[in-house]
Amino acid sequence: MQCRNCQHENAPHNKFCSNCGVQLDVSTLMELQRERKQATALFADIVGSTGLIANLDAESAGRRLQPAVEAMMQAAERFGGTILHTLGDGLDAIFGAPRAQDAHALLACQAALAMQEAVAALPIPTQIRIGIHSGEVVASPRGDAFGHEAQGLVLHIASRLEHEAEPGGILLSMECNDLVRDYCETSPAGVRTLRGVPEPIKVFRLIGLKPGVGSDRFRAIGLSPLRGRHAELEILKKAVLDAENNAGSVIGIVAHAGMGKSRLCYELGEWCRQRNLKVLEGRAQVFGKSQSMPLLAVLELLRAFFRITATLDHKIARAKIEERLLALDPTFVDELPYLLNLLGLPAPELDTQRADPKAWHLRVRNLIKRIAVAAGRQTSVIIFEDLHWLDDLSEDFVTAIAEAIEGTKLVMIVNYRPTWAPPWSIEHFTELRLTELGSSDIQQLVRDQIGDDPHLANMVTDIAQQSDGNPFFAEELVRALAQSGTLLGERGQYRIVSSDWLTPTLPATIEAVIGARIDLLPALEKAALQIGAVIGKEFPLTIAMEVSGIPEQEIKGLFARLCDLDLITASSNIDRPGYSFRHPLIQEVAYAMQLRSRRAQLHSSVARAIEGAPWGSADESASLLAYHCEAAGQMLEAAMHLRRAALWLGRKNSARALTEWKRVRWLLRDQPRSTAVDQLRALASGRVLGFAWSEGLSAEDAKPYAEEALQYAREAGDRKHEALLLGAYGRVFAASGAADDYIGLARQGVAAAEASKDPDVFVACNAQLCQAYLLAGCLRESLDANDTAMTANDERCQADNGVVLGLNASQIFGFDVGQWLLCLRARTLVLLGQFEAAERCLATAFRADQSKAIPVVQYHAHLAAVEMAFHRGNIAMAGLHAKEVEGYASQSGMTYLFTAARLCRALVSSAEGDFGSASDDLHEALATARKSKTGLEIEARLLAYLADVVKRAGQKARAGQLVREAIEVARRRTDRVAELHAHIVAADLELAGGAINPELCDDHLQRAKALLDVTGAAIFASRLADLRPGDVKIANKSVQIEN
Repeated sequence: MQCRNCQHENAPHNKFCSNCGVQLDVSTLMELQRERKQATALFADIVGSTGLIANLDAESAGRRLQPAVEAMMQAAERFGGTILHTLGDGLDAIFGAPRAQDAHALLACQAALAMQEAVAALPIPTQIRIGIHSGEVVASPRGDAFGHEAQGLVLHIASRLEHEAEPGGILLSMECNDLVRDYCETSPAGVRTLRGVPEPIKVFRLIGLKPGVGSDRFRAIGLSPLRGRHAELEILKKAVLDAENNAGSVIGIVAHAGMGKSRLCYELGEWCRQRNLKVLEGRAQVFGKSQSMPLLAVLELLRAFFRITATLDHKIARAKIEERLLALDPTFVDELPYLLNLLGLPAPELDTQRADPKAWHLRVRNLIKRIAVAAGRQTSVIIFEDLHWLDDLSEDFVTAIAEAIEGTKLVMIVNYRPTWAPPWSIEHFTELRLTELGSSDIQQLVRDQIGDDPHLANMVTDIAQQSDGNPFFAEELVRALAQSGTLLGERGQYRIVSSDWLTPTLPATIEAVIGARIDLLPALEKAALQIGAVIGKEFPLTIAMEVSGIPEQEIKGLFARLCDLDLITASSNIDRPGYSFRHPLIQEVAYAMQLRSRRAQLHSSVARAIEGAPWGSADESASLLAYHCEAAGQMLEAAMHLRRAALWLGRKNSARALTEWKRVRWLLRDQPRSTAVDQLRALASGRVLGFAWSEGLSAEDAKPYAEEALQYAREAGDRKHEALLLGAYGRVFAASGAADDYIGLARQGVAAAEASKDPDVFVACNAQLCQAYLLAGCLRESLDANDTAMTANDERCQADNGVVLGLNASQIFGFDVGQWLLCLRARTLVLLGQFEAAERCLATAFRADQSKAIPVVQYHAHLAAVEMAFHRGNIAMAGLHAKEVEGYASQSGMTYLFTAARLCRALVSSAEGDFGSASDDLHEALATARKSKTGLEIEARLLAYLADVVKRAGQKARAGQLVREAIEVARRRTDRVAELHAHIVAADLELAGGAINPELCDDHLQRAKALLDVTGAAIFASRLADLRPGDVKIANKSVQIEN
């Protein structure tokens, strides 16, 4: 925490500045701050209020409007709303803030309908209009010194919608409508352009509420197959079957929101209905705990039992109740008035009796028990949902029903969240806890929602992982993708718009459900959870202690209570004890609800705590430190940590390392120039160049990185860095353009290296030149450059830290340059046909410590061994080394090596005479190289080999097409060895067809001879010689081949 007086950074728990002694801000990291909330804003006002009071004095005006305003306030508060402001003719209220409510939009709609009803019942007719909008707000915590406050565009849109609403009407935004469409009747009201709102929005009229019975809601929305709950469903079915033998029971299904409690109840209800069993459904309302509408849940259950509604004519309702009640037991006749009174119906028999609340309650409670026992003579099921929202009076009556079920043919299924505990203690009660769905079940559930399109496989896996076994979360994540336009079509038959999709913003429904759980926590537990969320999905105890400033035993107590509430779990890491979030979305919500400013402060504290931890200095911690520094807005520090992470990753995962180096450069984009920043930018751009060839960046993609890095090197007069960059840039040209371009830049690099007089850089640049010549098929020149580099390498000095990058050549490449030279030499010698020298070279290369072998280096040696064994006809040796290359490809995950591995396997299959398999492997290698844009420097060689095996398989027409393509690609890429091979295959094809076109055959042979002279690729000499004698007469003409 920074002192405002002297700007000294203090420990988070300090009350006074340790530098100047001034008292620090009262606010600490453990105190609750303003938070982000998913909420719904409601604005309501009286229509034409000015005209209503135009001729009244102030006192009379107040009396005219105040009853309507008070009625609106009472309705908003009854449904859990918080009044933000009241005016003389209206109010604005917020639902879901300051305390999160998982049904905030529904509560706002219920409040709006209640406002209409209350105002309509006033003695003087008054019309109101209401606007409602849902979204994210910033709200003060409950008990804030400044009172209730909320900010955000949500409030402005709700206010604009109120002005758009017709007199007596309620307008909802599309965002609010999406949240309540399963519970409310609405109708489209067009698109409105609202003042101050950038885009037009769709709006809807609120008509009323849909029936509250769970089964009706499920039938209305349509269902995918039940997944992962069949065992629990069988338990419920067995309870019903047992009840037929007078073994009635109560089963409580307990689970957190979204786990499938209601769906399980619905499935049981449908099964019972198919067996012609009576099913009675009831549900506690989300506003029940407010006690504003006591007994509503029980009243709805009784109305369902007697088949009446709240709006039914009183006489008809009494007749239906009397008929059904006396059918159960004629002795209930004396209890009828009490039941009518409970249901809010006229009961004249009680008008003359003195009311005794306790006696009335006891009599009605016993009546409900007796009704349950009487009804229990017939097998029936009572389903009562969401008991965690039950008011106290209803809870007592539900308990009475539960107690009465023993020995009857009734089964009562109730469901609730773990925050509620059943108040009864009865032997015939069983609790059934639902856990998260298993991996296969949740994946299948997501597949049911999305569809079976193979292109959606990765999305299915990602959503299944993010939802972590919670069915509701999975369904809402799919819905969010559909709403964002990522998925098109209907549920269960979606198609993806683009493979480059992003996980959508956390759906408001999920955020509200989890936010409501978090907001129930006491202040310290909530603050501890939020600190943990900033640290990460898993957070060490020591880091949480350091950031919070709370002693170990006290914070352990806080986390133990959070474990008991199933929000986090203790980790099993012995070396680094700590905790992990019970569900990834709990962490996401706990993190998202904090303001960016508070998160930045916490991230900064977390970074300092990690730096001070024993494990914080390890390379594997560098990415984590970079993440926290970036989130804290400390971009330079983040870039420096990410540099260390990228260097560490370079030996393990080139794709990830490339990503990290790009990010280093991005983090520095707004940093002012300085020596340190320039060095870091130069390093980042240089390393991007270093990985570009293996990760599919084209020369055009790499250009800005090359130009930036070369600019810094030349401005600093650093010829060493300049030399290495020129060679690295050339390597990118070899992968995406022509090998001769690589030679040109590599020669410039050697010249700069000579000028630098640095032996390490001289070795590295000559190694690059060696590779450039090899790829271009200039084998003698490659061997000369290799000789120069290896001689210099034997004599080279220790690393010179004067290089701007602060690294020697091997560190820059990320591997041993000497070993690389050895492997390149072996490949060159094999192509030159110098097999004995190649064998000696390979023996030395294979003696290197294989545990330290770098796949992208060592594969060269095994590729050379495969080619040599192929041309010698040693199938076993070729297969042995081909498997080594496959191992390197698998180990590294590099598509570049995958292409090389398929080439090696194709050569083995071809040597075995299995030309079909060889063709398949070469086709796969080509497809992979072209799709990933890596390994394209051997594209022409792959085509030449493919033409060769296809020709050997007897497919001459196809081979002719391929060989023409091979020659064209080889010339474009200046791959002379591949062109030599292709001309030999082309001539062979002509001769196999009887030399129909002698001139063309002669041309192929002449060019092959010229290329053999230029390249020195004696490995093909015998193949060419076999075609010459007596086949055709070769004209005495000169063919010019560039060298």
